[in-house]
Amino acid sequence: MEHIRTLIVLMIVLSMISLIWVGGTAVAQQAPQPPNGRLIIKDGTIILMVNDTEDGIASLEQLAEGYGAYIIQQRVWEDDRRFQYAEYQFGLPADQFETMFTSVKVLGTVLDEHSTGREVTDSAIDLTSRLQNLYANQSRMQTFLDDAQTITETLHVHEELISIENEINQLQGNLNGLSGRADSALLTVRLEPFIPTPTPLPTATPTPLPTPESWNPGDTAQLATVRLQESAQNTADVAIYRLIVCAPWMLLALALLFPARRFYRRITR
Repeated sequence: MEHIRTLIVLMIVLSMISLIWVGGTAVAQQAPQPPNGRLIIKDGTIILMVNDTEDGIASLEQLAEGYGAYIIQQRVWEDDRRFQYAEYQFGLPADQFETMFTSVKVLGTVLDEHSTGREVTDSAIDLTSRLQNLYANQSRMQTFLDDAQTITETLHVHEELISIENEINQLQGNLNGLSGRADSALLTVRLEPFIPTPTPLPTATPTPLPTPESWNPGDTAQLATVRLQESAQNTADVAIYRLIVCAPWMLLALALLFPARRFYRRITR
């Protein structure tokens, strides 16, 4: 009975070793290579004001289809005044990002725009290097597995291989995520409706009430004194002017009047 149990354990261990060896050899042949070019993750956001949101949605979806973009998220809503808004998030090929970014801005009035490019080449190279080291360690552990003499050694190496494989899967997933994000860009487009400014109603301008002037008799008396002085000066000026201008003529008239009067008397007599 003991021999049967030992045989069963050996068969299980040999099966596990065979699977690990075949799987490890296949994985080792797929060791990743560093990226050939730069890996850049592109993201952008555009906020547009459109005259009609429904027409803007139709034009945006048609435009996105022409660039091979696909909808990741979509949202359409209305505010309390029944004005409609929309927001789309597109995934598209990275080489079409700049062209679509420019074309979308023609659909309305640009209120805001923002784009970023984050380079992840160094991160991809670091992940690739770590994966290559793990694949090399995996190959060495498989060699140790071939040289194992006991079941304990075999199980220990098996645990090490499982740990290495789990780490490989994790790093490979991170590397695939970076490569996928670099191949596909994200573009968020928000559509806002044109909201006309209401015309304010004219407001009546209140008529200001007249303010009563304060009465100051002293100022009135002073003003009358000045007017009297000016009037007296004007009268004196007129009298002097007339005296100078008219006096010679009056003297001449008197000088002629007396002889004429005497002559008139003589004729009358």
